[in-house]
Parts: sequence; C-alpha cells; structure tokens
Amino acid sequence: MMNIEIEYLYILLFALILAVIQEHITKSIIMYKESLKYKNEYYSYNYYLPKTDILKKNIHVFEEELNNFDKSNWDNFPNYKNFKNNNFWKFILLYHNKNKINKNINLFRKTNKIINYMNDNNIVNVYFSKISSNTNIELSNNSNNYYISKNIIRLYYVISCGNDSKLIVNKKERKSDKKRILLFDLDNNIKYINNSNTESIILVIDFEKPEDIKKSNYNLYNNKSFNKYVNNLIN
Repeated sequence: MMNIEIEYLYILLFALILAVIQEHITKSIIMYKESLKYKNEYYSYNYYLPKTDILKKNIHVFEEELNNFDKSNWDNFPNYKNFKNNNFWKFILLYHNKNKINKNINLFRKTNKIINYMNDNNIVNVYFSKISSNTNIELSNNSNNYYISKNIIRLYYVISCGNDSKLIVNKKERKSDKKRILLFDLDNNIKYINNSNTESIILVIDFEKPEDIKKSNYNLYNNKSFNKYVNNLIN
C-alpha cells in the first residue's frame, strides 16, 4: 500500500514539473514570436533584455541626477552638423566600448548602479541624449551614419519628450512616449524626429547583438571624430 502511495506521489510530482516546463516553453515561444514581428527594425525588449524593465521603475533617479547636472556640461554630439538655426543634439557619455567614462560616471552614481544591475557584460555604450525642440536627427542614411560601435542593438528609454516626437527605423515609426522602451537594430535610414516644442531626453544603451540577430556590415563613418572626443574626455 505504501509503495502505491509513493508511486502516486512521484507521478504527481512529475506531472507538476512537466506543467511548469510546458508553461515556460509556451511563454518563451510567445515572446520569441513577438521578437520576430519587426525583424531588422524593432525587437521585444521583454524577450531579449528582460532586466531593462527596471528602467521604468527608476525614472525619478534619472530625472534627479540630470537636474543636478550642470546644463553647460552637456556636449555636442561629435561632428554632427545637420542643423538649422539653434537646434542641437547633445549628450552625456557614461560608457564607451564597455569602458567607464569616470568623469561623468561619478556624477551619475545612482544611474550607474541601475546599469550595473542590468549588465551581463553585453552593454557596450551608455549615454544620455538631448535633442532640441523642432529638430530632426538623422542617425544614418545609405551613405553615412553616426554610430559609435558595430554589431549592436540599441535601446531607447524615453525620460522626457513632447507630444509629437517619434523614432523611424526603415520607414517604420514608433511614437516616443515618456517612460517607453524602444529596442531596435542599427541599420540604414534611422531618424529621430522631434516636432514638439519640448526637448527630448533619452537614455541610450547599446548592447551586443544576440546570436539570432543578423550581424551588421556598416562602416563607422564618425569613428575618428568620436574617438578623438573620448580621448579628450578621459585625459
């Protein structure tokens, strides 16, 4: 009798384990299918980078440290000249090619703790980006780009923006809403359009491309200018 009861318990335990595994597999398949919807444009951050959800819970941290940062210390993005009037694209570099920019990291210690929580050694670059009102930024076209690393996917976490701003990747638009996370491939024809009367501030994080996303073959046209900027920043 006791052997029958033990055998029954084993069957129940096996069934429970099987149910958990099946649920996990089903969830993974659903998330993977979601990640394929916009192949070569947008990706599911929940599937590829689930830890980045912590960004949404800490917008107050980024706002606080940005408010404490001297506005005059925002730097112009190196070598970007496609502006009219007083428009600008400025940034604060925290990591470049997996190396800390200590000068700035020391002023964003809480932000850095959040980055460290997410990091599984796949984070390549991190910076805050600020785009003036009524400004269009062309990150890349068929003949040029302003990328700073190769074979990465880029995450935008929108900290602040107006009501008329958007990201366009290969002609596919995504609205830039506050607290929204956008994960996309760096390819040709990428623009950020801010048609509102408010600046857009975005936390930008570049990750190494996962194995199941096609590698890039673009050149880093702005590499020389950007490396010169970084060398001046750390010396």
